[in-house]
Amino acid sequence: MPTEFNPFRHLPRGYLSPSQVNSFMLCPQAWYLQYVEKQPSLTSLPAISGQTMHSVLEEDNHHVVDAGEHMSLVDTLEVWSDEWDKRQEDLTDKADRDKKDVHVVQAGHWMDQYLTKYEELDDLTPRSKQDIERKVEGEVGGVPIRGIVDLVSSSGKTEFVEVVDYKTGKRKNPHELETGVQMGIYASILDVPSVRYETFVNNKTPVIQTIQAHRTKRSIAKVERVVTGVSTAISKGSFPFCAPDSWKCNQKYCGVWHACKQGGKA
Repeated sequence: MPTEFNPFRHLPRGYLSPSQVNSFMLCPQAWYLQYVEKQPSLTSLPAISGQTMHSVLEEDNHHVVDAGEHMSLVDTLEVWSDEWDKRQEDLTDKADRDKKDVHVVQAGHWMDQYLTKYEELDDLTPRSKQDIERKVEGEVGGVPIRGIVDLVSSSGKTEFVEVVDYKTGKRKNPHELETGVQMGIYASILDVPSVRYETFVNNKTPVIQTIQAHRTKRSIAKVERVVTGVSTAISKGSFPFCAPDSWKCNQKYCGVWHACKQGGKA
């Protein structure tokens, strides 16, 4: 490889994020449209729901640090309502804007369980404000990476530390936490191998699923190879379409569907 070869100069922002890597792996063309052509990314109902819950949990974590206790259920739902109202105009499907009442009931079930489960602050506790929505920057596989971790938490009076990611939607497979790109990147940069998903599952009766794992050096090495491969593909201008039968190739899940030849632009 020539010494002047520098794949990173081709990265639109000069770095990759875990979400960019995952986006490229799902559909390189969608990544290209969003990050290179800078097509506006439209927002789906699941995305709005997830963003709103993240904002509520962030606010509650700050309250834990400041006051030594969680917010009340009423207060968390007031935050939820305010955050939903800020985002609903971004929804791709205008009909979804009338579904706030359904989703606030779901959020109420989730937060009631969450506040009860962690009332004693002996688990999933922020160590400081700096560990809430913590900015992460480093290199993985020789590639510059930047990202934001939902929470770096401690448990009880021990020194046990975890990298925590909040999820909403379907139940998660433990294999995803043990091998996935996002948490592998964070575990590598922070040098914290203990990782955790706290998933707010949208069943008929909403529940919370907790999964914990330990990222091995081998699992992180696999992630490093993925990140390097994505960076190299970008540098070569390789942005193929994903398979037409992929779940990603769908107006509901693709934010740049309107600009893609395989989608709304066809």
